[in-house]
Amino acid sequence: MLNQGIYLINMQMGGLLLGGILWGILGDKKGRLSVLFGSILIYSLANIANGFVTSVDQYAILRLVAGIGLAGELGAGITLVAEVLPKEIRGYGTSLVASVGLLGAVLAYFIAEQFAWRNAYFIGGGLGLMLLVMRVSVFESGIFTKVKEKPVSRGNFLHLFSSQKQFFKYLRCILIGLPVWFVAGILMTFSPEFGKELHLNGPIVAGKSVMWEYIGLSIGIYPAVSLASIFPAGKRCWPCFWG
Repeated sequence: MLNQGIYLINMQMGGLLLGGILWGILGDKKGRLSVLFGSILIYSLANIANGFVTSVDQYAILRLVAGIGLAGELGAGITLVAEVLPKEIRGYGTSLVASVGLLGAVLAYFIAEQFAWRNAYFIGGGLGLMLLVMRVSVFESGIFTKVKEKPVSRGNFLHLFSSQKQFFKYLRCILIGLPVWFVAGILMTFSPEFGKELHLNGPIVAGKSVMWEYIGLSIGIYPAVSLASIFPAGKRCWPCFWG
């Protein structure tokens, strides 16, 4: 189970990595809305198809496809909100998107507890299609509409590596999220195995561990954004706050 579980999560994370690059390029070339709608449709259909699998390899392929789709919605949704809102409240807007999205993991735990795993995937895919219908009325970013008319390079992934300064800025963005991912993707996902090795009393349910960790993430987003707004760039002293 552990080896197969690692195989499946690696496939999904590989899909997120590929999707982040693919949808990022398409988002800059075609617009945020096309990416938002296309990615939601892809991961919703992949989740529904996941309920029909008969082998681990089929499961893994669909996790790869779902990961590719999910990466597009995350990136396009946050970008769209950041570009639509005034800069004074941009942090709160993106935090709201992130916190509500994280609460999806909480809902997933309760669905998994009440339904068989195949039905849980059908429900997840159906909720994704409902989300797609609800987002039909969303407008394209005004910033993208203006940039689209200008003769500038858009969707050039290699631009991230065009200079040392640009590359290290990109690398720092990745490293910021690494500790959070280590907790969510490793410690929580494989908490039953860690619990067994630590000789803890009673079995640990991975889904419940993930649920509580994501509740904490959802709550913790807002104090972090509030502190960032109180202390402007260049005047922050994060070690004072974080120990």
